[in-house]
Amino acid sequence: MLPNSEDPLRAAEAFSTAAHDLALATRSFENPAQSYEVLGDLQSSLIAVHQTLHQMARLHERERGRAATDAGDRVMGEEFAENAANDLERAARFIDRATGEVISGFAQSGHIAWQPGPVEAVLFERATDLEISSTPPTMTGGPWTPPPSR
Repeated sequence: MLPNSEDPLRAAEAFSTAAHDLALATRSFENPAQSYEVLGDLQSSLIAVHQTLHQMARLHERERGRAATDAGDRVMGEEFAENAANDLERAARFIDRATGEVISGFAQSGHIAWQPGPVEAVLFERATDLEISSTPPTMTGGPWTPPPSR
């Protein structure tokens, strides 16, 4: 769970960890229908990333007068801040486009009625062939014999 805080460093670290965990977890699905929910959450996350990039760009614009290089050059520091703001705004626009594609994929995924895979289908077929009894077989006077086949 991501922290609910005003600390951007803690929140960014938690988001990074959660994104890494998601990347690992989505390598395979037991139930492909779960991908729909994952896409919905991913869509929401991308919207938050867009907002974060936009806010970071505004920060660099707003605070550029405080920027300097490590050598103390304030003119170059301000130029770096402006360039960072422009790059971050461009990244936000790319994320916005990616979000649109995820929304489209999410919508398409919502039309899928996932069917059991080959193994699941065979197991389901065999399970329906088995006679289900609420009482176990007993050993009363002779060897147990299977019930007659249908």
